[in-house]
Amino acid sequence: MNNKAFDYEVELEIIYNNVTDEYCWVHTRGGVIPGHDPIVVATTQKWYMGKSDIFSGIYHFKKNSTGKEWIGPSYNDSLGIRSFGNGLEIGICDQTPYFHKATGKLLSTGHTLLYDGGDHPASALDFTLPIYPSYTAYNEKTNTWKDWKIIKDSGIDNAIRVSAGSSQRYDMENGLILLPVAYLENGSKFTKITVLKCEFDGSELKSVCHGNTLEVNLDRGLAEASITKFEDTYFLTIRHDKKGYVCKSSDGMNFSNPETWKWDTGIDVRTYNTQSHWITHSNGLYLAYTRDAGNNSHVFRHRAPLFVSKVDPKNMCLLRHTERIAIPERGARLGNFNTVNINENETWIFNTEVLSPPDCVKYGCDGSIYVAKLRWKEPNKIV
Repeated sequence: MNNKAFDYEVELEIIYNNVTDEYCWVHTRGGVIPGHDPIVVATTQKWYMGKSDIFSGIYHFKKNSTGKEWIGPSYNDSLGIRSFGNGLEIGICDQTPYFHKATGKLLSTGHTLLYDGGDHPASALDFTLPIYPSYTAYNEKTNTWKDWKIIKDSGIDNAIRVSAGSSQRYDMENGLILLPVAYLENGSKFTKITVLKCEFDGSELKSVCHGNTLEVNLDRGLAEASITKFEDTYFLTIRHDKKGYVCKSSDGMNFSNPETWKWDTGIDVRTYNTQSHWITHSNGLYLAYTRDAGNNSHVFRHRAPLFVSKVDPKNMCLLRHTERIAIPERGARLGNFNTVNINENETWIFNTEVLSPPDCVKYGCDGSIYVAKLRWKEPNKIV
């Protein structure tokens, strides 16, 4: 399609692509510290291939937004794996950094996993083991992160596991944070979604209250929700094993029942068992996602290419004619990513080629860490 049909142009940059037979990189997500020459920081970690969700501690890259070279990956002892007791270790993953304007801190949120030395996290096999929302803040003067912490008390009754992993949060003008979480109640097999309203003082992140419960009690339930605000309405996009869901709210806390993501033609968008994230521009709302495109069945869960479409916020659907590829498919999955407005002219999408299954390399992937730079034709007045 002619680029004149789109509101932006895309430039693709590769940050890094050094992998080994033992590991590749995953969960690369970036945040920006605003200023005359904004500092961009992207967190990432190693996934030990052949194992299920066994990760290293957190590394990061950084550069000035106008600079040519990325510095990193730099390892952070403060974001490493710790002893949990009873023969278990605890680490953090699925981190997403965003700038918190009220405190001037780049605040990263995610969740914890428990390890016992096996090929699966202990917390993936034993659902009585806890999961907590995790967080840490970056110090740009020392290029280091504070020791990671957890929100131990979410305020959700009967919840034994609460995850903010891969969530896109929204910071309100008064500094309060709307943080979507997935939670599992004691005795239930379905995860549900709610939004935590949190206070952050630059050091401690605390849950003040939470919103209504959103649920689809099929398969494993709902997970990995992302929130944004466009004009006067808040929106959530949510992962489920079989479909992607969307809902809306007037206050960011109490949302409508989840509805299946559809095209403006009324047909389901064939996105499933993967996350999606918002791109919010003053002239329109957009969604970044992966889906079954009919020619990508060789990709794990159809998680590539990465698409972007414009949203019809009134009808909560995607405008089919606006879909375009932001990051191409080369056999690897691209489902773990984030979006961030760098300045009024650019939005960046951070993503990583996850080399699973190993033979996906025959399609051309090499474990590259990408930044897809969306350059807007009209300035984004909300940045």
